[in-house]
Amino acid sequence: MIFTTSDNVDLWYKISGRGKPLLFLHGGPGGWSRSFEELGGENFEDSFRMIYLDQRGCGRSDFPNDNNYSLDRVIKDIEELREHLGIVDLNIIAHSFGGTLLINYLYKYPKYVNKAIFLNGSLSIRRSLNVQVKKSLEILDVSYKEIFEQEDDLVNKLLKTISILSSQGKYHELLGCTKEDYDRLNSVDKSLKIGKGQDYMKYVFRDKEYMKDHYYLSSKIDIPVLLLVGDKDYSIGPNHYFGEKFVNKIYKKLPGGHLLYYEKNNEIKKMLVDFLN
Repeated sequence: MIFTTSDNVDLWYKISGRGKPLLFLHGGPGGWSRSFEELGGENFEDSFRMIYLDQRGCGRSDFPNDNNYSLDRVIKDIEELREHLGIVDLNIIAHSFGGTLLINYLYKYPKYVNKAIFLNGSLSIRRSLNVQVKKSLEILDVSYKEIFEQEDDLVNKLLKTISILSSQGKYHELLGCTKEDYDRLNSVDKSLKIGKGQDYMKYVFRDKEYMKDHYYLSSKIDIPVLLLVGDKDYSIGPNHYFGEKFVNKIYKKLPGGHLLYYEKNNEIKKMLVDFLN
């Protein structure tokens, strides 16, 4: 289905299943919701009314004509979709970069949110990028100087290491998953149009609002929050939630990597059912 925002961007979304409404916010920046749906979300649909959304400029959604990917605008998209659907008791689950959107949405639009889940969801892109760079060097078994002697930009450092990891067939180690699980993810994502989401990604990595440390917002959020992280997830960091100050939370570190929704699907489903019911 298509929903048109107040600034005339057509966003793709899908509702499937039965039960309490659960909106999924995908990662990236610049990813899409299909990989989560096919590798995990579909199993949740007998317990929840799943709402899958592709963010502006991503997946099956359109690009904004004015290149507006600002944090305020993207979280406003979420609120406008909630209003469009007429949901007053929304639950939200966010993965990876989606965590940055979720914590800001909870802060700015708390009124109609029931509970929230951060599933390997990042509260600080910069902290997560630093973890990725450090782990990448460990995987490659090289020194910081060998790779970055002439490079002082964090994003460029990361892109450089990811390129090397990918060329050596080791990128799955950064995600903390098996090569088979990573190949399964790619089998879904290969249908994503080439270049889709790139504008969004470039915007995020150069924008001071996105790149802020958003931990400070956690103390201002009092709805129930479930924090789930994999002990081998070096995409956001296995200790990423150290320092958060959510008032009402449950925290669990699970054996697994960045793709917990696939690796531990039934276990995650049970946690969601227990938490949301």
